Amino acid sequence: MKSPLNENFLEEGLAKLEADRTWSPRVVSRLESFIRSSDDYALYYVNPVKWAREKGISETEAIDLLLHATFHGLFQFHWQLMCPCCGDRVRNFKTLKALDSRFYCNFCQLETNAALDDFIEVSFSIAPAVKQISFHYPEKLPIDDYCFRFRLHPGAQLPGYGVYTDLMKGHVRGMDYIAAGEKRTFEMDLPAGWVATHDFLNGAGFGSAIAGEKDAKTRVINVTFNGKAFSAFPAALCPGKFAITVENQSSSPMAFVLLFFTEAIPTDRLEFEPYLSGKQLLTTQTYHGLFRSDISPEMEGIGVKDITIVFTDLKSSTAMYDRVGDFKAFSLVRQHFHHLDGAINDHNGVLVKTIGDAIMAAYPSPEKALKSAVAMIREIGKFNQTLGGGEEIRLKVGLHRGHSIVVSLNDRLDYFGQTVNVAARVQGLADADEIYLTEEIFSVPAVQEYLAEFEVSSQFARLKGVKDECKVYHFKPLLQAASAMPSTAKKNLRKKSAG
Repeated sequence: MKSPLNENFLEEGLAKLEADRTWSPRVVSRLESFIRSSDDYALYYVNPVKWAREKGISETEAIDLLLHATFHGLFQFHWQLMCPCCGDRVRNFKTLKALDSRFYCNFCQLETNAALDDFIEVSFSIAPAVKQISFHYPEKLPIDDYCFRFRLHPGAQLPGYGVYTDLMKGHVRGMDYIAAGEKRTFEMDLPAGWVATHDFLNGAGFGSAIAGEKDAKTRVINVTFNGKAFSAFPAALCPGKFAITVENQSSSPMAFVLLFFTEAIPTDRLEFEPYLSGKQLLTTQTYHGLFRSDISPEMEGIGVKDITIVFTDLKSSTAMYDRVGDFKAFSLVRQHFHHLDGAINDHNGVLVKTIGDAIMAAYPSPEKALKSAVAMIREIGKFNQTLGGGEEIRLKVGLHRGHSIVVSLNDRLDYFGQTVNVAARVQGLADADEIYLTEEIFSVPAVQEYLAEFEVSSQFARLKGVKDECKVYHFKPLLQAASAMPSTAKKNLRKKSAG
């Protein structure tokens, strides 16, 4: 029997969601319809990237919508560590503060140190306060649902073979829960190949090759499980009939699966359908605004393989304070922060921190970061036009991308490592209204396509703390408002700049 919806709780949550901000037409009603009409698994595993595509909603708005819905108690987070070889959701955390990126997949016998942009997926599920679904109680699921929907990722594909869970299902010769103190017997007739088993609840298994002449007799094999490991199983068997009895001598239940293969399954890494990565969520301003409590000072540093860092600073800010006085200068700086914040949010970035008159921001991709940097300088240019008395803010911007470590510091997330250091040093090269970027940014095809609208110069520079000279690129967006120019004007401007 299906669990009823908590109508009062749902209506209150949807009303709060409607009041949070101005959403696109019918966005909240689509979420309500989804909650009311979907089956248990769809409500348990909501991939916001896929959900946005299916509902005709922008990905950014879908993520924001689900974040706000989670904040109001309609949904809950799942930070999931996925094995790259079998798609097993090896570990599942409901909050970032509990996340541990190191894990071992017992099914594949693979140890992995996941990064925020690699094998850490963030999904959403309906909160029990809204509706109780079967997947809230995984230990009560049918064995096939537990193994092939709750544990193994449904969107993982093995290149050349198709959906990985479908592939595995085709090799199952027996599966069942085995309660503490109970036993199960699995009978089968197997040709040459090999048999492999796995207990998804306890992470143990055994296997054996099957080769040679067929044995006419039924081979009876008894295996026991003591809570940590199975008793010895023959390393090699002849083809024929088998009766394999598994006895659970532990105090915990087992989720036992027995598979048979006639040929080797490639161990290539799986391909996953697009999903919300930990990196993408942590570069979402809405997450930082709503879930500051999700950040713990005890959280271990977590790696991110590819993040773009942007630093800005003001040209001659000390002279400005001296010229106009502390109060007016501080007011100008605060207003300039507001304009920068808008340019960051509009390009899927997140403001990491302010440092005096400077800011540090993080972005999921170089092209978004560069477009944001251009928007920053143009926004400040417009802001300057509103100022009287000849005062103005002059911005300097620097970008770099690479590996970083995400840590919790002073109740917020921060980034550390050489990527951050280089981005700060590159910003120090810039002059007023100028953007500097490294080769790591410039080499991205989407970046080069965007920069075709600008007159970009390059040079080699020595950066403090960096051994070798770095090639850097720079341009001034205010001198080349390309989006507002006809193509002939752009050509004339390039000729003038070249002259």
